[in-house]
Amino acid sequence: MIGLLALGWIMVQLDYFSPYYESAPALHYSLGILVFFLVLIKIIWQLAKPLPEHDDRLKTYELYASKIVHSILLLFMIIMPVSGYLVITAGSNDANFFGLFDLPTLFVVSKQVRDAATLFHTYFPFILVGFIVVHILAAIKHRFIDKMKTARDMWPK
Repeated sequence: MIGLLALGWIMVQLDYFSPYYESAPALHYSLGILVFFLVLIKIIWQLAKPLPEHDDRLKTYELYASKIVHSILLLFMIIMPVSGYLVITAGSNDANFFGLFDLPTLFVVSKQVRDAATLFHTYFPFILVGFIVVHILAAIKHRFIDKMKTARDMWPK
């Protein structure tokens, strides 16, 4: 996700004469599709094998904040690729996946839906970056200040 956000930021700065004017968006589309399918796998995995119990030392507000931030991050990891797909396919373009195959346009969207998807895909990454920063800072706090091993407990044994 962080790589996609960085690539998106770089991509919109490119001018028509940049050598990456066409390749950067193609890479962004492909990575977005890949992230979407990886998130679907993550959701299925999490339903099959729930996350470990929270550390008892977490304060009530930290537990609620954790659930809210994780839910928002997961929601954004679904909505961002979907909105990107709607933007790409709104012009009757298929979404190409690393030059291997095209994901077809599944349905035609109205101009209003395309505009809403474009607005979301353009401005909401800034909100997403804020939640990613909060998540990273919380992980650092729990690891180095609270001396919790939460991140280590999430890896398969």
